[in-house]
Amino acid sequence: GQTSQTALFENAPEQCHLFKNLENLGYKSNVVMNHDGHFDEFKGLVKKFGKIDEQPYDITNLPVAQYGFDNKPIYSDGAVLNSWLNKKGEDCAPCAMYYNTTSLHDGNQLANQARMSSLESYPIRHKNLFNDINGFIKNLEKRGRNVMLMIVPEHGAALKGDKVQFAGLREIPSPSIVSVPVAIKFIGKNVQSYSQTLVSESTSYFGLSELISGVLSTNFFAGNGNIADLVDTLPRAPKVAENADTIMMYVNKRPYIQLDGGDWTPYPQN
Repeated sequence: GQTSQTALFENAPEQCHLFKNLENLGYKSNVVMNHDGHFDEFKGLVKKFGKIDEQPYDITNLPVAQYGFDNKPIYSDGAVLNSWLNKKGEDCAPCAMYYNTTSLHDGNQLANQARMSSLESYPIRHKNLFNDINGFIKNLEKRGRNVMLMIVPEHGAALKGDKVQFAGLREIPSPSIVSVPVAIKFIGKNVQSYSQTLVSESTSYFGLSELISGVLSTNFFAGNGNIADLVDTLPRAPKVAENADTIMMYVNKRPYIQLDGGDWTPYPQN
């Protein structure tokens, strides 16, 4: 049920674009990043294939927390998120905000600190990111707005190696790298009674769209919703991952890889 690597960079039907669907429902799209978006023309990709026409929020005067492998500034997540909330978030109702952070990317260097390897600095960067997210959540809660906050990693950091790749390498989308957790939090004065729910089976990006649809089609933020019912109907999907040269998928609960269109081979499991 996943879109192929090639198809990600092709035009898709209008109904496939999440933010366009939200705009049709009256939501104002916002794009926010903690970097300039120029590497790999990411800013342009968001506009062209994500169909989000808004210019990214201006962050040039905010504190720099890191520098990327290309020595470009990476700004403080907390400063960026809360600046947007204070300057634009209040006037954006209802609002659909897309945020992209590169704070955990490989090769980053912490600002005003001695050089470290990615493995050495990762715990610091990880702690800072989650502290910033928690601070942003507290500020959202103070405003009393109904918010559905979704945190979706692109991939894992490859902090540990395996029999195929050593730590830090992500050339092959191995099961441990592509098996990432997604966190969703509901914020609002009437949702405090909702209990935490864990979905252990794998699902896909389409499952996130289904979840948003389920929230919008019910009076969920009135406090009468049921998270268990919401997630029980999510489409499940076997793990599958792809990059330009490799495909990884499960067959009979065992991972297999195909390199450069060649034969399928089992992925060695530790």
